[in-house]
Amino acid sequence: MQSPVSNYKNTSHANSDGVYTKQEDHNGQENVQKLQELIQKEQAVLLKISTFFPLDIFPNDLVITQNTVHVSFNELFGSGRVDNIPIVDIGEVYVDTGPFFATIYISWKPYNNSQVVLHYLLRNDALKAREVIQGLIIAKKNNIDLSGVDNRDLTHMLAEIGESKTTLAS
Repeated sequence: MQSPVSNYKNTSHANSDGVYTKQEDHNGQENVQKLQELIQKEQAVLLKISTFFPLDIFPNDLVITQNTVHVSFNELFGSGRVDNIPIVDIGEVYVDTGPFFATIYISWKPYNNSQVVLHYLLRNDALKAREVIQGLIIAKKNNIDLSGVDNRDLTHMLAEIGESKTTLAS
């Protein structure tokens, strides 16, 4: 008869019944599940805005997910650069507005207060992006798990939180 231990490699932990189990398998499954949740959060776009063509011949994009702000700077013939800014590292978001267009500034901490600047955004788009980012910053600081909320509802709620912070600051 084969012992329960022989079915597992690297066994070192016994459960309450004295049966050895593979702790590494359990931890591995938890890690896989955490990675899958992280992938879902990163693939779920809360808001995407672009700079205005023809004022910006190669429009740049700002994409907000639950954990990161992705800014892509597009240049001639498909070349460009992408900055990925974790929400927890964002120090400040502000918007300069005009009658039709706006510029958004996002600065983050680890890189000596590096700053991303996007010009020629539609005014309302830039204001909405700032509100959503501010809402995400507040939610992260308060350790709120956002994974169970529908993206459309989440974007609206985060904008409300961000808007109230902006209103309090002015």
